Amino acid sequence: MKTMKKILALVLALTLCLGLSVSGFATGNEGTPAEESKYTITINDAVAAQTYKAYKIFDAVAGTTTGSDGKPVNVSYTILENSVWFSTVAGYKSNLSDGETSGPLTGDALSAAIANGKIETGYVTLTKIEGKEPAIWRVEAADGAGTYAADFAKYLAKHTDGKTPSATATADEVNEGDTSNIKTVVLDVTAAGAGYYFVDTSLGALTSLDTVTGENVILTEKNEEPTVEKEVEEDSTQTYGDKNTADIGQDVNFQSTIALKYGAAKNIVLHDKMTSGLKFKADSIKVVTVTKNADGTETEAEVTVPEGSTYWTVTTSSTEAPLADGCTFEVQFDDDFIANLVADLGSDKIAYLRVKYTATVNENAVIGDEGNKNTAHLTYGNNSTVESTPSETFTYTYEFNVFKFYKNGETDTALAGAKFQLYKKVNNTELYAVIANDKLVKWVDADSEEISTLTSEEASKIKISGLDADTYYLKEIEAPEGYNILTAPIKIVITESTTESEDSEVDTDGKVEYTYNGVTSQAGDDETDKNVVKVENKSGTLLPSTGGIGTTIFYVVGGILMLGAVILLITKKKMGSKQ
Repeated sequence: MKTMKKILALVLALTLCLGLSVSGFATGNEGTPAEESKYTITINDAVAAQTYKAYKIFDAVAGTTTGSDGKPVNVSYTILENSVWFSTVAGYKSNLSDGETSGPLTGDALSAAIANGKIETGYVTLTKIEGKEPAIWRVEAADGAGTYAADFAKYLAKHTDGKTPSATATADEVNEGDTSNIKTVVLDVTAAGAGYYFVDTSLGALTSLDTVTGENVILTEKNEEPTVEKEVEEDSTQTYGDKNTADIGQDVNFQSTIALKYGAAKNIVLHDKMTSGLKFKADSIKVVTVTKNADGTETEAEVTVPEGSTYWTVTTSSTEAPLADGCTFEVQFDDDFIANLVADLGSDKIAYLRVKYTATVNENAVIGDEGNKNTAHLTYGNNSTVESTPSETFTYTYEFNVFKFYKNGETDTALAGAKFQLYKKVNNTELYAVIANDKLVKWVDADSEEISTLTSEEASKIKISGLDADTYYLKEIEAPEGYNILTAPIKIVITESTTESEDSEVDTDGKVEYTYNGVTSQAGDDETDKNVVKVENKSGTLLPSTGGIGTTIFYVVGGILMLGAVILLITKKKMGSKQ
């Protein structure tokens, strides 16, 4: 008798494992069994526009005794042999060895299992009850069933095709002006009755298992919404952040890092949109996993895609086939790839997936503080309709103007005809600018025939735009007639501005300072003097000549002065002798 009691206690304890929920939902039965036998599943924190389905897997009969939490102390479970879920449950394997796979039993395998009268799955044990028609099988928790609940739920989620849910409900759409996606959904499973239910959601891969024997079961949606962070590389420091500076013609590296938790959403698509000043290089996309190290560093590992597999699909917008949302390109990830990536994560862990690519700053680049924007966001869930918070980067490129002048009294007067070339130093090598329509095109070697010569005019300043925050040199190669050529190049430094203006917006228009003859000046920042480098040319001094009247006039004037001095001396002597 004592032995029988111990066995009964063990069986009851194991059956309670079936009431454990997957980590995708925080669960709890509230209230006592209702006399009306109305059964509902309420999902709190449901996501707007997402669909929730409840499938009854096993029938359940609860004992009359309940605990302090309102849950029944003991529950017995059964499944009909002709249930649409029978072969699926029977084919599950919790401990897979090499070569084994989980999957519904069919054909001879199903017949053999039924003939045996007992099926061990590692999650539950199915035992046929003799003398019942239609055939009924008792369901009991296997040892360690709670360990495999999450895996069993994901297995069920893969085999819902052809099975009709006991109840379906869709969360309300987000109302205009509503900033919250969170709703409440009620699944009425009264018609199906008490049982062990599997709840699936279109939002993510995580599902829930719970026993419904009372009036209502409360589930809280805990599918983790993925997030994305967009970053761009600043080439001068080789670090990533939310902004950088670059020349026109320069390649710029971007990365979008997607954070995934256990139970990552389904149908994850990365959307990337850039303004016309950035030209996407379609062949540059690379996907890596990222490990965050304890010392704050990161380790990247490129994802190797097995032959015959497709972990992600890249779609690029084109004139002939533009993407519907106006994005430049999209990366759609395979659900199984994402699920495997997060399969071994604990509830407090994060897996990072990073998409890296390159774009080129082109002639359409916006100059100055508006910047060239690159935006990334995710969509996911049912038909990929839930949208994440977007993440943005800005790529800035700058300009300066050259005002060539001479002093006309106190007035700075524009001087035409001065010719310049612009260069910069890269690893002690001079690279010269090729400029078209006032914008930088590229940098070439000093012996190139493409080097641009910039000529000053009376009516306008020389403009050079599309420049990185860097150090440049403006060399005068020819002065206007009658004026001296500059003896050394003007050093021009463009720096990224981080000065906050009165309205608390950061001025990112760039600051220009220039140095000539040891004197450093700050370019103006008002509308008429914006980033203007002022270059004065001075005319040469007229030197004396030895021809014509050049020296004669000096001799004549000198003689007159000497004669006057002699006369003055004689006069003074005469006056002195008379005295």
